[in-house]
Amino acid sequence: MSTVETNLVQPSTGTTLTLGAASDTIDIPSGATLDVTGATLSGLYETGTWTPVFAGSGTAGSFTYTAQVGHYTKIANVVIAQFRVTISAISVAAAGYLYIQGLPENAYEYPGITIGYATGFTAGDTPTGGYMSSGSSNMELMRYDAADARNGMSTHSGGTALTATSSILGNIVYRTSAT
Repeated sequence: MSTVETNLVQPSTGTTLTLGAASDTIDIPSGATLDVTGATLSGLYETGTWTPVFAGSGTAGSFTYTAQVGHYTKIANVVIAQFRVTISAISVAAAGYLYIQGLPENAYEYPGITIGYATGFTAGDTPTGGYMSSGSSNMELMRYDAADARNGMSTHSGGTALTATSSILGNIVYRTSAT
């Protein structure tokens, strides 16, 4: 094993450090930092933004947005995404199940959504959670079953749940592949 002293390496912009074998490692001493802002480490780490949008599964709908905020971090095959969506007007009503679309990657399996805040939805149809279908980048919003709360979130929120004051924020952690 050979050692390269970090105080001897002064890379210029665009310099690539290539290791010789798969077993080679880079040791970052305690207190040192590795700045990866805006960088991709061989596809293992990336950060970015995405634009969350409301949509119905039958008719997508058309909305005036006052907030569409989405951030994500991807580490290997795991995506951690946050979202906030607020509308102030509905031009064309959504129909079918209510989705939030626009995530940067499709899901592997069926991850769940955590909703931290939801307001301005029609009575009895406010989303309280949801999930992504395998192979999809849509979050399907769910609500508690009004007929029997013991059924949990077994009912999809409908596109008609949206009003001109609907606002929601939450997050999801999901895998993009099995490995």
